[in-house]
Amino acid sequence: MSVFDAAPDSRKVYQIETTNWCNATCTYCPQPTHARKRGFIEEATLRAAIACMENKVVSLHHFGEPLLHKKLERLIEVAVELGVTVGFSTNGKGLVQARLERLRDAGLSWLRLHTDPFGVRLKSFAIPEGLEFTEHRLLVKSDAPKKEMVSFSGYLDLPQHGGAQRCSYLKDSWQVVLWDGSFALCCHDVEGSQSLDLCKDCDGYVFNSPRDWGNYDG
Repeated sequence: MSVFDAAPDSRKVYQIETTNWCNATCTYCPQPTHARKRGFIEEATLRAAIACMENKVVSLHHFGEPLLHKKLERLIEVAVELGVTVGFSTNGKGLVQARLERLRDAGLSWLRLHTDPFGVRLKSFAIPEGLEFTEHRLLVKSDAPKKEMVSFSGYLDLPQHGGAQRCSYLKDSWQVVLWDGSFALCCHDVEGSQSLDLCKDCDGYVFNSPRDWGNYDG
């Protein structure tokens, strides 16, 4: 199903994928081996996604690096104009002070910097006023496969989240919008298959809110 076919205010969306291109190959991510077509979200698709969202907070990433989208600032402006609070996670490779300022000026509320791939650190930047900017190093278990993933919860040591709970999709029907406007069930649904068989292997990270993804290390 496409966002263009969804009824207004009918879906809980915790992530909108701006692109599934990435410039990193982290051990905890299926990049670059997933089979799904590559691309970048268009403004019309973003608008349609927001129109069908019940919630008003969303993260602009999924299996890709948001900073690779040349019109990311415009997408943020559109989301903010439509009343949505947005943030995203990044590996920081394409982040410089000037772009950080532009992202804040566009209306970005928070940015989550993953330090693992390229060693980019928070201390390299002067944090613009009004932008929540945090860094995070994933605590990946040593037995995590190098190029496949069951789910983030399957390979992260997260006892504070209660272990094997029902997944976020089955519990509250949170979904992901992919760059082409189609839906995915969750961070486990790499290919956008929407197959509930995926849930059989997931350890069941339960999202309490769209922003909760960015705080899984407490």
